[in-house]
Amino acid sequence: MNLSTQSQFASKASKLLSWGHWFTFSNILLALIISLAYLIADDAPNTLMGQLYLALNWVGHIGFLTFLCFVLTIFPLSLIFPYPRHIRGMAAIIATFGMTLLAFDAYVYVNLGYHINMSAIEQIVALFWSTLSSNPTISIFMSGCVVIFILCFELITSNHAWRHIDRLQATQYKKTLSGLFVLCFVSSHLIHIWADATVNLDITKQDNTLPLSYPTTAKSLLAKNNLIDIEQYKKAKNVELNLTASYLTPKIESQCSDINTKAEIVIFKTHELLSQFISQDTKQFAKTSHFFQLADESDNLFSLIYAIPAFYKKPIAEQRAQPAWLQSGVSASFTNLALTYLESTHDADLNITLITSSDDIPPVDKDIVTYAFALPIEASSPLVKSTLYSSDKRVAYVNSLVTMQDLLPTLFTDKFNCPKLVKQVMLGNSFYSPKSSAGVNYTQDTLIAYKKDKITYIYKDGTHQSESAQQGFLLDDKLEVPLIVESVKKLRRFIDKD
Repeated sequence: MNLSTQSQFASKASKLLSWGHWFTFSNILLALIISLAYLIADDAPNTLMGQLYLALNWVGHIGFLTFLCFVLTIFPLSLIFPYPRHIRGMAAIIATFGMTLLAFDAYVYVNLGYHINMSAIEQIVALFWSTLSSNPTISIFMSGCVVIFILCFELITSNHAWRHIDRLQATQYKKTLSGLFVLCFVSSHLIHIWADATVNLDITKQDNTLPLSYPTTAKSLLAKNNLIDIEQYKKAKNVELNLTASYLTPKIESQCSDINTKAEIVIFKTHELLSQFISQDTKQFAKTSHFFQLADESDNLFSLIYAIPAFYKKPIAEQRAQPAWLQSGVSASFTNLALTYLESTHDADLNITLITSSDDIPPVDKDIVTYAFALPIEASSPLVKSTLYSSDKRVAYVNSLVTMQDLLPTLFTDKFNCPKLVKQVMLGNSFYSPKSSAGVNYTQDTLIAYKKDKITYIYKDGTHQSESAQQGFLLDDKLEVPLIVESVKKLRRFIDKD
């Protein structure tokens, strides 16, 4: 037996192992920088504990994933094939692939609200194609720059770590660095266990933010929160809802007295009637296909007029309550709508009209802001994809999910200049708000929570289903309980607290 050969092999393998640790450390730093996109994509935690957990989980989870990739790929290669030059080259290529995949997943999450998964491959391809076709030269150049930057980073750090391995191994902080990542990983999990036990939503809502970090909670959390008790949910039709004074008699913080713009929302019973209206002056209108309506017509119109979910339709009808936004000074007229208790005014600032025949189609008025759409005819799900036309050309640039409930918030924010009113008495968002892709609605005993491209339906028996908004295919995702809990809290905002 040649002991010197074995000793040389062991020495080379040991040096490669030490090099691998430092190479992995450099990749952890790069991964932390790339993964900042996940943190920026979502709302920041509201509490100090939530912010602490976010930082600890970010460092610990990303560090763990990066180290795990090293253990599964580069580490076994170093033992089986201990040739430094080849290992360093292969490691750089493997790491480049991994970091590029992380960057792509971050891009998908920022735009769609979920991570890369096979069930959403069509929408991911559509996002990639949309980005590429919008400006192919810049898109290809930027993508190439990202990949080249990552490859150069990997080659430089790989060679630097090998050439200076002795000095790096001699540093007194190496154990401290390792301990820091372990501490972040362990403490973040301990905090999450506590948050799950105490239903701390500011922490548990972060469950699905980072890749390969799925919610550890399930339907049991729905029963923990008295807002989503399953038995109560089954009896949703029979629950007596009492509207709070904050909706019935709100103290409007600012009157919309400076109204220089008139607006109209024209609703058409059929797509043929809508086409006749648009054909009068096609250049006048822009459109978006990211517009969604409720399948139930009555709930749909209610959601539009009151800018709150149809969850409130029964108590409002019983109390014959007018839309709270009418107390802001904006006058309105309602024509041909089934909600007979609505009070109209002449020469109104806002006209909402349902067109049921070609004889009632109004002429296109270029002097007022117009929104026009047709009611859905057939529907396979509670929320239906539709097309919205508007004389506001900015609507063509709406690229995230917007609903009927968001129409009035858009008008009151951008045309009537009443953003405070929107926050006070409406539950929708302006089309042009950065948060316009997230919201909640309710129809036919079904809770609808949506965020970016993902729509989740919670049915009255507690079952759930998620789908892609744009493509309509089902998503193989676990239930995001924190998102649902937050959605229900928002849904019940105007209910008296017993």
